[in-house]
Amino acid sequence: MIISTLKNILHERDLTAYKVATEINSSRTFIQNLISNKFQQLNIEYLNNLCKYLNLNFTDFLYYYPFNIDITMDDNIFKVIVNYDNDEFLEMSLYVTLLGKNKIPVVDIKDTDFEDWRSFYEDYETILLELTLESIEEIYRKKQNYNLEPFIFQTRVSLLTDINW
Repeated sequence: MIISTLKNILHERDLTAYKVATEINSSRTFIQNLISNKFQQLNIEYLNNLCKYLNLNFTDFLYYYPFNIDITMDDNIFKVIVNYDNDEFLEMSLYVTLLGKNKIPVVDIKDTDFEDWRSFYEDYETILLELTLESIEEIYRKKQNYNLEPFIFQTRVSLLTDINW
């Protein structure tokens, strides 16, 4: 699995995808796919122009991890399956509960495979946790057609503060 941290770099430099795409003469889709980690292949010319523009090597924002993360949802339970390149896998479950009178969906980590989560995400970088949460949010949004702003905030706060890296 190759992960891009371009989103963080652009944020730190106060750059937009549109501005970068215009400056390097690439499609905005190329930049957006790198930011959202939805790329299947990379245009070498655009990548070269991006590196020159940012004055970075591509290894400064593209990272290889020896696994893929697949996430599915069924009955408000997210299954997170980490498939390692050596055919081993780790499966974790996250349970979504609805809180309060506004029925805000949050991930209930008390009923989660918490130690598996902790050890996996401690071994790797926070970017993987963020990517996992973004995928969960996207799946939930599509399945429930729900405004996820409270969900995004509470999920990240609960997972990031409870893990105590």
